Amino acid sequence: MTHPRLGVLACIAVLLVPGLAPGQQPSVAVHPLEGRGVEIEEATLDAMTRQMEARFAEAAGVQILSHEKVRAHLQSRGLYICFGERACQMDVERALGADYTLALAVLPMGKICVVNGTLYERDASMSLRMAMARGDCSEASLREGVRSVVDKLAAKGPLPMPAPRSAPGETPEPAAGEQAEEGRRPDFFLGASLVYAPAPYITDELDSFKWYDQFGPRLFLDMRFFDHLLAGLQADLFFDKDDWLLEVAGRVGGQIAFGDLYLHGLGSLGLSYWDGPGEGLHLGACLGLRYMLKPFLGLTFELAGAYNWYDESGLFYEMSMLRLEITAGVVFQL
Repeated sequence: MTHPRLGVLACIAVLLVPGLAPGQQPSVAVHPLEGRGVEIEEATLDAMTRQMEARFAEAAGVQILSHEKVRAHLQSRGLYICFGERACQMDVERALGADYTLALAVLPMGKICVVNGTLYERDASMSLRMAMARGDCSEASLREGVRSVVDKLAAKGPLPMPAPRSAPGETPEPAAGEQAEEGRRPDFFLGASLVYAPAPYITDELDSFKWYDQFGPRLFLDMRFFDHLLAGLQADLFFDKDDWLLEVAGRVGGQIAFGDLYLHGLGSLGLSYWDGPGEGLHLGACLGLRYMLKPFLGLTFELAGAYNWYDESGLFYEMSMLRLEITAGVVFQL
C-alpha cells in the first residue's frame, strides 16, 4: 500500500528546491537489507530491499543506485555486505558516485525484531537520519517495519544535492593537513568509566559470604582490527568500606555497528592486587554499547562479570571473588 500524498509532496518539494530539477535529484546507494541473526531466506531479504528502494525513491524523490550494483561492487572487493561499517559504505559511495547511503538491518531482541534504518550523506562519518520500528519476527511484520522505517526517513524533508564530487571510482584528494578517509578512520577507543560492583560474592576455605559494595574508575584503550575485532588494555581501581583493589588486564573481543551505535563483547585476563589477600588472577567478560555523539566523542555502557583468585599461602589460591559490574562513561575515538 503506497502513500500518494507523501509522494506528491516530496515531488513538489524536489521541484521547488534549487538545483533539484528533474534529472538532477541526488543519488542514493541502497545496501542489501541485513538480517542479523534472523531466520529469513535471502530471496525474501532481496524482495524487501527492492520494496525499500521503490518506496524511498517515490517518497524522497531521489535516484536509486540499486542494491544489486552495491553488491556487485562489494563482491569485486571480496565482500558480501558491509555489516553497518561506515568505511565500507563510503568505499561504495566513491565507487558508484552516490550522494547518500541508505542501509537497513533487522536485529532480533528476544521475541521481537527491531528494524533499524540509517541515512548518511556522502563521506560523512555521522548519520544524517535514523529511524527504528519494532514488531514480531514474522515476514509480514518485518515488511511493515521496513515500510515504516523508510517512510520515517523520507518524511524528514527532501535531500539536497551535496557539494560537487569526484568522478565515480575516483578517490578524492585529501585536503592539506588531512589524510584520506581510510587514514582518518578511528582505530583507537580511549575511555574512562565509573564502575559499580554491588556486594561481590567471596569464597574462602571456610565460608562463602557477600562483601561490601565496590566502586571506582576504569580506564581502557582498545584498538580496532579488520573493522570488527577489538584488542586492548583496561585498568581498574576499586574501593569498598575497608579495602582497595587494583586490576590490570588485557582484553579481546569484537563489535558490530548499527549506524552510530556499536555493540561489543570482550573477554579479559590479567592480574589483581587486593589490599589484604594480596596478588591474584583476574578473568572477566563484558557486553557493552557505545553511542557516538560526534565522530570523536561518545558514551559507553557495559555490563560485566569478573572472577578473581587470590593466593595468601603462595602455593594455592585460597580465596575467590565473583563480581557483577555496571559501568558508564565516555569514550574518545583517536
